[in-house]
Amino acid sequence: MAIWFPTISKNYVDPADEKDLEPKKLMVQVNESLKKKMMEYSELHFIPLSAIVAYSILQGPYEGLPIYEDKETVQFFTNVPAYIGEQVKEGAIEHNIREHFYTSLCIYKQFMVPEGRFFE
Repeated sequence: MAIWFPTISKNYVDPADEKDLEPKKLMVQVNESLKKKMMEYSELHFIPLSAIVAYSILQGPYEGLPIYEDKETVQFFTNVPAYIGEQVKEGAIEHNIREHFYTSLCIYKQFMVPEGRFFE
């Protein structure tokens, strides 16, 4: 009778290497029309707003300047994993811009540019 021992697969991830998944509150400041698009997409596809924000940040910022029809901005808070909050800080420093503007550029890229995931 052979004894089977589980082997560690090549896809095994060491828990010590995992990213910080603790929730971190993130302030998001976006143009009012962009927030409206985000809310509509969130409700239509049953995707939490925090997931949309996190995904957008992971994809990086838009490289140009955003163009909006109106100038009104809105702020809201959402929770994202701590490592995404750190990515916002690092990206803002790298691009020499404020954190909320970096976040806004990431979201803009996904909603307002034809190549974006949530562009409709």
